[in-house]
Amino acid sequence: MPLTVSEASGRLRMADYPVVAGVKRGGGAWRAGVRDGDEVLAVNGLDARELPAIAGLGRREPGTRYTVQIRRDGVVRNFTAELDPPRSR
Repeated sequence: MPLTVSEASGRLRMADYPVVAGVKRGGGAWRAGVRDGDEVLAVNGLDARELPAIAGLGRREPGTRYTVQIRRDGVVRNFTAELDPPRSR
């Protein structure tokens, strides 16, 4: 996915919104309603094309709740999801 520098913020920004490629059945995103193929528009109110919106999720504690706005079949939807604990290996 191409990256550009946002003129407004000076931060790296993806040219297109990220698309969900794999949702763990039964996981926090799945329980909230997020599905494969959803286009992610925002995470916690931040534009999902800007890297901090997505990158910050990996540094949060299990149980942290976050909001995600997606577009599916042209319809914008809002969900609240909860981060799961890390998977054991």
